[in-house]
Amino acid sequence: SNIQSALEELYGLQAESGRKLFRQDTMQFVEATVRPFTMEGGIDVRNGEHVFVPEIGGEMLVWGKIGAGASGPFSAACDVSFGAGASYSTLEIIDLSNGEQVLDFADNRMEVVSFAQYVVDILRWLNGTKYDGHTYLTFENNGDQGRTFAQELQRLGYGNIMRRKYASRVPREDTPTYMGMRNKDGGLAILSELERAVRAGECVVRSNDILTEFKVFDRDAETGKPVFPKGEKGHGDRIMGLAMAWFQARERLTAKPEIEVSREAAKHEIERFSHEKRTWTECWSLRKGRYAI
Repeated sequence: SNIQSALEELYGLQAESGRKLFRQDTMQFVEATVRPFTMEGGIDVRNGEHVFVPEIGGEMLVWGKIGAGASGPFSAACDVSFGAGASYSTLEIIDLSNGEQVLDFADNRMEVVSFAQYVVDILRWLNGTKYDGHTYLTFENNGDQGRTFAQELQRLGYGNIMRRKYASRVPREDTPTYMGMRNKDGGLAILSELERAVRAGECVVRSNDILTEFKVFDRDAETGKPVFPKGEKGHGDRIMGLAMAWFQARERLTAKPEIEVSREAAKHEIERFSHEKRTWTECWSLRKGRYAI
């Protein structure tokens, strides 16, 4: 069987006739959860403080009350473009306390280094005094733009980024790691998991733009890989960002804690770790079940 049929069997999905990537009734699940955004605007740094600036037509859309450490913790992901006016660089953020999408940012003119700087500004506004440990970040690390984005994140010192080991043909203890994700299957695995999560009510989509991308995404008839139709606005960049954010969220939510503690003890420890500027990955073992704080 090909990759598509294997994933459909794994996630309990069944392909429909035609070339659409997502099943038609999946759109009904998404349509039921899409909501108008509560704020639009951008982030500015004033006297060393990250401040949300409301702006009609702003590229940063927010759902719910977030910022300055409110709500969360969060899973964030970026799909990175060259900023040449075609595909979009996007940031999508999911609140792990309820699986809801809380933020969408998309721009197709911002070059990679500027985009990395702006992403860090958004996350530091989001995290507030809970520091980088409050939001776990990943991104599609494919090609030159991925490498440049990773280098700028390192220069800026963002302290809570997904790292994976390089594949090795032989067992070794010193296997090097890379930041972010490499979707060699064109994103098929993470998009299939996103569809499963949406249908199960685990991941809640708020953006109408992402609903549009759900509706038009095709798959290649020969390879089964995701293909975004030419002529459509964007290149499926928002949904890829959301899929990566959910994929790493699911990895964290299903991780078994090394120890179990009470809800209040977990909250106290994570607050202490945040004060010490330690990362989310260091305090993850204190989470109990799906929702620890």
